[in-house]
Amino acid sequence: MLARKQDATMLNTAQARRWPAKIGQLLAWVTLAGVALSCNDYPVHSLLETFEVRVTDKLSGDKPVKLDFLWVIDHSPSMCQEQRDLAAAFSAFTETLKSLGAIDARMAVVSVQQVPDKVDIKVVGRFSHRAAKLFPPNCFERVVMPCLKNDDCTPTKPTAYPFPVVSDASMCVDKKKWTNPYVGGKWECDKLSSATLTSNLNCSINSKCVAKCTSDADCRAIFEPKVPKGKQRSICKNIAGVKGCMFPPDTADCPTEDKLPAVLEKDNLDLFRCNATLGAASTQEAGFEGGFRSAWTALDPEGPNCSYDACVKSLRACCTESKKEWCTKDFNQAKCDKDKKKWCEPLKDKKNCQYNQLVRDDAYLVLVFISDDDDCSMNLDLNPLNKDVILKEVWQRCQTYGDALGGNKELSAGFCEYRRKKNLNYYCDSDCTPGSTNKDKAGLLKCPKGCKAGSKEQLACQAKADVDTDKFKKTASQFAPVSEFVNRFKSLKDDPSRVIVAAISGDTTADAKFKSRDRVNYYHSMLLNQGPGQVPYVCRSDKRGEAGYGSRYVQLAEAFRDNGVVQNICAGSDFGPALKSIATTILKRVIKVCLPQPPYTGEDGQPMLTVTRRRGDGADAETMEYGDGPQPGNTKSFYIAPSPDCRSGKTGIDGESSPCKETRDCSPGLTCIEGFCQVYNDAVFFSEVPDPKDKIEINYAADLGL
Repeated sequence: MLARKQDATMLNTAQARRWPAKIGQLLAWVTLAGVALSCNDYPVHSLLETFEVRVTDKLSGDKPVKLDFLWVIDHSPSMCQEQRDLAAAFSAFTETLKSLGAIDARMAVVSVQQVPDKVDIKVVGRFSHRAAKLFPPNCFERVVMPCLKNDDCTPTKPTAYPFPVVSDASMCVDKKKWTNPYVGGKWECDKLSSATLTSNLNCSINSKCVAKCTSDADCRAIFEPKVPKGKQRSICKNIAGVKGCMFPPDTADCPTEDKLPAVLEKDNLDLFRCNATLGAASTQEAGFEGGFRSAWTALDPEGPNCSYDACVKSLRACCTESKKEWCTKDFNQAKCDKDKKKWCEPLKDKKNCQYNQLVRDDAYLVLVFISDDDDCSMNLDLNPLNKDVILKEVWQRCQTYGDALGGNKELSAGFCEYRRKKNLNYYCDSDCTPGSTNKDKAGLLKCPKGCKAGSKEQLACQAKADVDTDKFKKTASQFAPVSEFVNRFKSLKDDPSRVIVAAISGDTTADAKFKSRDRVNYYHSMLLNQGPGQVPYVCRSDKRGEAGYGSRYVQLAEAFRDNGVVQNICAGSDFGPALKSIATTILKRVIKVCLPQPPYTGEDGQPMLTVTRRRGDGADAETMEYGDGPQPGNTKSFYIAPSPDCRSGKTGIDGESSPCKETRDCSPGLTCIEGFCQVYNDAVFFSEVPDPKDKIEINYAADLGL
């Protein structure tokens, strides 16, 4: 936290005249040593114009930055490799945070499952503290590649695959030269019933090659030929009569459930790999993923993980609400009594409320979502297991339902193109792109004269496309809009600037020119391909498999602006870079210098402020560059932005000192502190995290508002 020294010195009138009227000079000297957090208490204010204000801020490591993490992790069968990689990369994540100072972290883990099942998840959103010891057969090592027979899995040279149907997706543009990256071993082609089902419209592949084995040595020769024998981990596993190579969870030394804490703290963060290895559930409920709903249910102060009554109501064995509900069929008084005692009785003591166990008033709350599918969170007032609300058969395709606000333009475009397959007279955006040669039923060009950009033909075409696209915007009221969860997550802290959201989810890895079309073609493939085993994806990684487009996860993180970060689950060979980016984003938000008074703005609209930096003792001072916002990669850049945890003495904002419960109750420029709307001010943020040895001096003309 902040050690503060400040003084105000009265100067003579001649000295004061160096600055414009109603302006004081403020000097802030910041030593970035240890923890990286600056939050000014009430500085000197209400000064006369003949005063010069000199403020010295020193960042010290005696009070670490408090960070409360909730990790929301997909535990469907497609996430085996991802869970293993996450656990392996976590130590690098914590080291990145610690590299710029002390941290005081708490961490908990939940799955993305949004409905209770009869096997594992009794209460949705309950913190996980049981390390998986085994993975199911879906986690056998395999390589996604086109194959119709076993010999196709070990080609002697790269082979081009003749896609039967292609689109303008990036996965179709370059004729892939398919080959198995692993040399040797026996492989079996796991194919669909027909050769025409091998690929999807966007050229994603539905077949895969699976390594076969009779012993651990077979697997290790294929997947770990250069790994020393004592460190090889792959095994030949026989599950229900099916043999295959597998990397088991790295949880052999994890404590049992009764000894593994549900909330980890600074002394036992090394156990994160145990909590985060949820395993891969093969239940139908696990495939209906609602990461937002699970996260909210985990932290809702009035929800089933904090309230006894809400907990009982959520139990599957206790539900008797309606004859139309799943609960009447599953009701069992003996199981109900047992589940109430185990899962709900402890909540009568408020200290067992999950929100209270994880979230501290003075800490940042960090939500991290990791999934290779999209979020399908339903409205909180609906029971997802009510067949009158949604059929279970739709669960596996819930990503095509969109959000109730119709905000996913790629999904809307995908719907339009799907319907156009049946009626060429429908117009879609792609009919109106420059150079389009698409025709209607009569064989006429939908956009004549080559569809030149900005031409009257192009504009007329686009007007028709806008009308027809709007017809197919999905407004499925069962699914909660992303904006609802944005507001809910912000409400978990009195100061919403202390909520940070990160998403590691799927998206195209193509260049910018293909991104939108890749997403459209992905949704088009999802809608068009109905055959069993046809699973379109938007990206794939040789190390971690395939992923669908996580549009809602992306929207959620982007809604938090500078407090949000998105990483592609398909990018890179491991989770190291993604986790480092998240850690860096967190540091960029908590490392700031609060300005006790707003900077005076010159006639050019720029703040009269200079930031200099010395890189180590004895180094020359260098002037940093002011920007209107973050400039990623520019280590000399800084910008100024309001920060609710920077309190100020400037007054005059309507609503100041009015009572409040949350910051959103206050007018812009005010934050809810201790039950009242109080003034906050600007802070200096850095585009890239400063080095701990940097010494930064801020010298500026302050608008004292006199």
